Amino acid sequence: MENNNIKKLSTYDNYKPSGIEWIDNIPSHWFIKRVKNIGKLETSSVNKKIEEDEKLVKIVNFVDVFNDIKKELLNDIDYMVVSAKPQQIIGSNVKVGDLLITPSSEDMEEIGYSSVVKKEHTNTLFSYHLLRLSFYEEMNIDFKKYLFNSNYFLKSLSKVSKGTTRKILGLPVINSAKVLIPSLLEQKTISKFLDKKTSLIDKKLEILKERKKLILELEKSVINQVVTKGLQSFDLDMNGETIDFNNDKGLNKVDFDTYMNECGYKDSGIEWIGWIPKKWSVKKYKNYFKSLMGNTILKEDLIENGKYPIYSATEKDKNFGYVNNINLTLNKGDIVIPARGNSIGFVKLVDKVSTSTQTTIASKSLNKINSTFVYYYLKGNKKEIFKFETTAIPQYTVQDMEKQFLLVPFNKKEQKEISNYLDKKTTQFKKQVLNIDKEIGLFKEFRKTVINDVVTGKIKVIK
Repeated sequence: MENNNIKKLSTYDNYKPSGIEWIDNIPSHWFIKRVKNIGKLETSSVNKKIEEDEKLVKIVNFVDVFNDIKKELLNDIDYMVVSAKPQQIIGSNVKVGDLLITPSSEDMEEIGYSSVVKKEHTNTLFSYHLLRLSFYEEMNIDFKKYLFNSNYFLKSLSKVSKGTTRKILGLPVINSAKVLIPSLLEQKTISKFLDKKTSLIDKKLEILKERKKLILELEKSVINQVVTKGLQSFDLDMNGETIDFNNDKGLNKVDFDTYMNECGYKDSGIEWIGWIPKKWSVKKYKNYFKSLMGNTILKEDLIENGKYPIYSATEKDKNFGYVNNINLTLNKGDIVIPARGNSIGFVKLVDKVSTSTQTTIASKSLNKINSTFVYYYLKGNKKEIFKFETTAIPQYTVQDMEKQFLLVPFNKKEQKEISNYLDKKTTQFKKQVLNIDKEIGLFKEFRKTVINDVVTGKIKVIK
């Protein structure tokens, strides 16, 4: 990737061995210090509860830092409100310049992310899922966000993290980590350069993400149209125009009903579906699939390279793991429905003998309908079908699923034609998304490389 926007880059005159893994040499006039020598690392005891005899406060949570792309906390975030004791308010109050660190992660590569408190936060504490580094000596506030989120620093933390299912960083580990300290003037120059450079990269990333969003919305629209209106919905009406499903011409009810009837459609009787092809029928989902909850499978039950893949409640098509023995057998053509948390309704079409966990609904096909059509029907109408109450842990039940309506095209031949069409279209959309994801990945990696090379002194930024 071209560095067209980087100007006046050079190297420093003299270097010295860093003694830090992943960094060969650093500018000879830079200092190397351990975290414990530049600031105080502290924990918090503030949880997410509200007690009657305590004062209400706002807290910065793990996700506020972990999901913070720019790695700077302003005071415009809608923080969670909890309660705290007087001593907690004094001891865990965040201040401008503090660095808040995520000391745990399920992924070793994502541990140790941090954000600097950039603006004053009134009545705001940091939660017990974070660590706070308050500095003894002056350091450029913007330099902090780049230094502590650089590749070399994060790698130095992930290497020494502990744990199996979740990686954890203890205070001694972070305190002993080494950081590079240029002069304050250099910190300011580096920060200004990186602010400008990362801003350009971030704008490009936003454009790519928006393009990806539009493609996914178009895919959803195509799926929805085909599984509710059929392939005939692409035909022209008797006037040689696109079928006017929404009555954009403003016909009265009688005339519009007549128009739709002439186009080959009837009212489904379901408000959010509207018109469907005349030969289609509306049936209950339970008439075509036998649904039950998946089996309890724990992480300790998993076997590396086991015989049977396991579906779980995830948004992505990613297996929970493998086992060699199963109580619930899923076959090709069955459907798995995540039924817990935010992944509810991200349906999976089973393509081989497998099983699923207790966080899913397993729908076993009764072989009366093309399962691929049903998969697309559920996927294209996810928002309407999989409605659930917003609770601490949202749930969707077998009973919820069984009472759902299912559109049934005239025969399996038509169902197959629709499935084949959507297989082809979604493959095209997927290729477009994969290309964008690849481009996004390159820009993200470029962003990391630029930051790392500058904060480690590999390249010198000149004012």
